[in-house]
Amino acid sequence: MINVLFFIESTDIGGTEQRFVNMANYLAQTGDFDLHFAYIREGVLHQNLNKTKIKNVQIPLTEKNIPGYFNSGKILAEYINENNIEIVYSGLIRTDIICFFSKFFTHFKLFGSLVSCYSMDYIKSSLKNLTEFLLRNFLHIFCYKIISNNKSGIKNFLFKKKFEYIPNYISSETVEEIIKSSPAIEKKENEIILGTLSRLDEVKNPDVLIKSAELLSFKTDKIVVVCWVGPLGKFDLKKIKGSRIKFLHIQQHEKRFSYLKSFDICFLVSKREGLSNFLLEAVIAGKPVVASDCGDSAKVLPSEISIIVRKSSPELVCEAFYNILSNMPDEKVFEKHKVEFIKRFSLKKTGDKLVKVLKK
Repeated sequence: MINVLFFIESTDIGGTEQRFVNMANYLAQTGDFDLHFAYIREGVLHQNLNKTKIKNVQIPLTEKNIPGYFNSGKILAEYINENNIEIVYSGLIRTDIICFFSKFFTHFKLFGSLVSCYSMDYIKSSLKNLTEFLLRNFLHIFCYKIISNNKSGIKNFLFKKKFEYIPNYISSETVEEIIKSSPAIEKKENEIILGTLSRLDEVKNPDVLIKSAELLSFKTDKIVVVCWVGPLGKFDLKKIKGSRIKFLHIQQHEKRFSYLKSFDICFLVSKREGLSNFLLEAVIAGKPVVASDCGDSAKVLPSEISIIVRKSSPELVCEAFYNILSNMPDEKVFEKHKVEFIKRFSLKKTGDKLVKVLKK
């Protein structure tokens, strides 16, 4: 039995968080691992963990500064020593920092998770973004292996280590839920609904999206509804005041696939992204997609049902929306790609690959 600890910042709703919980549960079924799950903050996904087969522990982070991370590193090291943990699989940059400090007190193989592709525009836009990029590169020097869910992101990293590409997946339960869901919004004839299932923060480029939606409303003479389903991050909702569009922000994630079924077009025009689960879910739901070329979107999304925007400008995003509305693909085309994605991005394929990587 190999002792493995998954370490994530929170068990709240999010793509990386969902992936870690599902992967831990999948590994628990194999019987080849003694599994542990550590987190800084507890969230709603915590209830999905298989607690009979996975031991879980909270690693508090009292202050987001060097002394705070150092203390959390000591707590993590104590847990690792007590439970003879051999491998720690870290999920995000804060857990990477804590793992870095814990290595002063104990020994383990650290696996890093590369989830984001950083565009040069994003890196150059602020000192904070540049620092984040360099820090993550620095921390990954200490990783035994980096597990990436997007091939594009690997190219952006300064220190080329042993990368393992393990793509995202769609579980059979998710497929079933998407297929069974019925639209949550009753659309009027003079409305176009643009939607996403993602955190509402600056990284997701809401300013660009709102401006492009306004331009689209002039171009089509229809009311454009932007439906953003997901938790509120760092974004001031007052920015939308006085806009020509209707903006719906819905934090309720339980019925997210019912909202997905209501969208005319799905969008994800992020400044920084890996391979979002939402893009896979959109294809399964039979929806056209407009996405930025950050991460693996361009490699994965079929050109028949999507438009990749090379530069996230409101004019280009608006043009992409308009082109899809003017040339909506046939239902048979959506069905073909749905069947292909269900086979290509299965939880079993991804889980079996992770098992092999950890056993190596």
